[in-house]
Amino acid sequence: MLRPLLHRRCMCPAATTHTSACVAAVARRWAASTAAPPPRHRAAAAAAVDVATLRAARDGHLRRTLDAKRQELAAMERVKAQCDAAAARYPDAFMKGIFAFLVMQTAVLFDWTYVHFDWALVEPITYLVGYSATWIAIAWYGTMQHEFGYESLRRLLQSTKSRKLYAVHGFDVQAHELLKMEVAKLDAVVRSLHGL
Repeated sequence: MLRPLLHRRCMCPAATTHTSACVAAVARRWAASTAAPPPRHRAAAAAAVDVATLRAARDGHLRRTLDAKRQELAAMERVKAQCDAAAARYPDAFMKGIFAFLVMQTAVLFDWTYVHFDWALVEPITYLVGYSATWIAIAWYGTMQHEFGYESLRRLLQSTKSRKLYAVHGFDVQAHELLKMEVAKLDAVVRSLHGL
């Protein structure tokens, strides 16, 4: 909205980019020109409002725009809900995989200790495997800046999977948030004009 005003009221040449001081000055002038009139002139300003034009804008363009934006938001919400549901299931599947790995590791170490080899060979391996959790926790804390735990691992897995699914399905989180705000603003405008 300020861009046309800049070219009309700015002292900068039209081909150059405008300075922040120039933009701020034009914004102040525009805000002052659109400010509410003092109380004694409000009655005259209210009489000048064309109610039929406002109703036509509300029932025509504003409602059509709001309905189109709501449909677009509903489609985005469906994609987001599907991605979030799949991402919520992913940590459980990952934890089951970790459990299966630990069971297999225990079976292999048991076999090596009591069937194929002896404790003298397997002891250093179990020592290294046992301390791997400590090493993982130290690396986790160094990169994430909070303690390692299953809940933090679940949150990391779920958020990572969500981002990957959003990318696969072409879902833009920022566009979704902007659309939600736009729908809320349009809805507020339409509701404010409801009494006309």
